[in-house]
Amino acid sequence: EGYGEDNFTGDLYGRYSFGNQYERLLDETFIREITLPIIEEDLRIAGILDGIRNLDTLDVGTGRQALCMALLNAKSVHHYDLSKFHVSRFSKIIKEKYGQLPIRTTYLDICKSKLPKEAYDFVYLNGIVQHFSDTSAGLKNCAASVRLGGRIWVYFYRSGTFKWFVCSMIRRLLHAQYLDD
Repeated sequence: EGYGEDNFTGDLYGRYSFGNQYERLLDETFIREITLPIIEEDLRIAGILDGIRNLDTLDVGTGRQALCMALLNAKSVHHYDLSKFHVSRFSKIIKEKYGQLPIRTTYLDICKSKLPKEAYDFVYLNGIVQHFSDTSAGLKNCAASVRLGGRIWVYFYRSGTFKWFVCSMIRRLLHAQYLDD
């Protein structure tokens, strides 16, 4: 199966960003013990934790944060990802384990396709903006999707650490053409 010219990044990201770690990242124990407390703290800092039951929320990325917002009883959670692979895997996990939660996942590149206008009370962009293909378009799109009085959480992980230096070096050494060999 080849890469489509229209979504090379999404295909590459979906196939190689997590490998066999994807299932672990959405493992129920990992979510409840590791990810949920982090998201809960972020929502507390954002000032919305106590009122999340009344909020329509949006998350972009792998789906871990979206799942946590649903587990914290958000009114609704809409998840977007530019990887068809991730959306497919996340859909399966939602259906099998979390079908009762108000969460849906959609394949969409938010830098290229419009989000619904004024549809969300809270948009959560955690460690994702620096990966946008067009940062300005992606942020404008997300901002337009927030209702009056809503909030956007934007977090950039620190790329200056040794871990990210090594990741950056590995990315420069590898070329996409060699990954399937």
